[in-house]
Amino acid sequence: MASTFENDLRLEEIGTGEKSGTWGVTTNTNLELIGDAFGYSAKTLASAATDTLTVPDGTSTNAEARALYIRYSGGNQNCTVTIGPNTLSKLWFIHNGTSHTITFSQGSGANVVVAAGKLKVIATDGGGSSAIVYDVTQNISVPDLFVDNTLTVAGNTDLAAVEFNSLSGTGSVAITDILDEDNMASNSATKLATQQSIKTYVDNQVATSDTLTEVLANGNTTATDQKIQFRDNAIYINSSADGQLDLVADTEIQIAATTIDINGAINASGEIIAASLDISGNIDVDGVTNLDVVDIDGAVDMATTLAVAGNVDFNGDLDVDGTTNLDVVDIDGAVDMATTLNVGSTITGTSLTLSGNIDLEGDIDVNGTTNLDVVDIDGAVDMASTLTVAGTTDVGTLEFDSLSGTGSVAVTDILDEDNMSSNSATKLATQQSIKAYVDTQVATVPVGDITSVVAGAGMTGGGTSGAVTLDVVGGTGITANANDIAIDSTVATLSGTQTLTNKSIDAAQLTGTVANARLDAQLQDVAGLAVTNGNFIVGDGSNFVAESGSTARTSLGLGTAAVTDTGIGNGNVAVFTSGAVDNDFLRIDGTSVEGRSASEVLSDIGGQATLTFGISNTNAVKIDSASVADDDYARFTANGVEGRSAAEVITDIGAATVDEATALAIALG
Repeated sequence: MASTFENDLRLEEIGTGEKSGTWGVTTNTNLELIGDAFGYSAKTLASAATDTLTVPDGTSTNAEARALYIRYSGGNQNCTVTIGPNTLSKLWFIHNGTSHTITFSQGSGANVVVAAGKLKVIATDGGGSSAIVYDVTQNISVPDLFVDNTLTVAGNTDLAAVEFNSLSGTGSVAITDILDEDNMASNSATKLATQQSIKTYVDNQVATSDTLTEVLANGNTTATDQKIQFRDNAIYINSSADGQLDLVADTEIQIAATTIDINGAINASGEIIAASLDISGNIDVDGVTNLDVVDIDGAVDMATTLAVAGNVDFNGDLDVDGTTNLDVVDIDGAVDMATTLNVGSTITGTSLTLSGNIDLEGDIDVNGTTNLDVVDIDGAVDMASTLTVAGTTDVGTLEFDSLSGTGSVAVTDILDEDNMSSNSATKLATQQSIKAYVDTQVATVPVGDITSVVAGAGMTGGGTSGAVTLDVVGGTGITANANDIAIDSTVATLSGTQTLTNKSIDAAQLTGTVANARLDAQLQDVAGLAVTNGNFIVGDGSNFVAESGSTARTSLGLGTAAVTDTGIGNGNVAVFTSGAVDNDFLRIDGTSVEGRSASEVLSDIGGQATLTFGISNTNAVKIDSASVADDDYARFTANGVEGRSAAEVITDIGAATVDEATALAIALG
């Protein structure tokens, strides 16, 4: 029995009667491989998305897959490693020393992913094509775990009880214990407090200063960063700077008094809302003043800018000595300007009527219609859409990318080209180029008197002087008259009815359907036959008739052969599934026959195309003697078998030759 390797370390299992004389060598190799299975190996990944980890049969060559601990390196991308064979059940410690993810797979079952720089214990079930790779470290139960270095937990940690000597975060404080001490007398900077002790301590401290009297008893002054809070942390009194008292509320501070006497200045960073505000002195506003309605009876003198976010309604005159910057101006009436209006942004209105001149240095954006009596443009005009001019447009220089009217032609340029060689359908021509081209073409037209009139084919007459006459030559059935050319009934026309006698018709020139009456008798026979599916047209000796398939087979003498079933049964007609060539052999293929070449037949029967003769293993043996006779014995030669007579065999084996009496005497002693 031959050796097998059907174990999870792929060790050689010696078959009965095998390895005579080398049994010890094989056993020693197996023991070494068992040792390898408890050892360490390193494997370098290629720069590929896939790799294999295959345990070899009975050898230490490429046997890193047999090791218990494998450290991977190399690789420049995520990689899937397929473990083989897929019947192998084994445990590995996998250390991913690469900078990419490695996925281990054995079959169509679950895989295990080992992240870069991590170590996992994996196991395979050897389930064949549906084999599974298990993460042995998942849901591991450890009674006691001692970590002599840093323990890093990527996910959540659920611990029944934690006892520590020192607990610290990323800072410098190391916690050594947890105290349940209501008065917090230890005042420790290295111990935590329980929730109950914190609550008790805070409640006791608050209870001693929960009235204004108790607060004042502890001292009626506050530090610079302390507050007196009401309701919540958004309402309080404090001093945010030396010499300043802050009253802070997130919604409103209401002072319920008939008179508020403020001796100093009012500095408001937000809005001042008042039903009525009478100010007898000056108002100095450093920021922005937002006024919904301002009613000013006297004059307003502003040393700087007045910014109005809403509308300004002037019943009287507005006299501005300096510059007025207005983001949007909505004017219901007329504007009379003695000098220049400088607009830095947009003028928007239903209509704008200007009696003087407009000098614009920037852009004009008009969404509606602009009616201009006269437009004098010194510079360039760039229009993204259409300019419609009802009157006259006087333009010094007009440069266009496309010029079109109401039609589909768009002119892109104007050419001054005398020979008009461009022949462009999208360019105009100058007057000079048109004149030059016409003059050149007209110059090629002959000039002077006609000196001769020559009658061409089909005509007669002509002359070289005076009035000449050209006559049309008539012919059979054609008469040339003074005003027309007449034809008689002998000339065939497209719309007329004529009888053609002894004429040849080119069938390729005929189109459409020709009536039966114009065909000969046999064609009429064919044309009159019913168009029945499966019928054949045959001649019966005098006419053409339509016959069914069975009748036509009888007429042709085919009998039943034409409708015999195909197949390989008795009485069937064999059908080839593929073409057969010369020297092919025939082979039954299901219900049909196919051609097979000599090499294909050898492959089909498991034969050899050529034989190796000799007396070695797997050789074909041939007779190696020209004198083989009946009753000969066979003896191997170097090249085959030869025949040996009985006497030759006795000589070959060195046996003695005795007569029967001597042989009997020897036998009886």
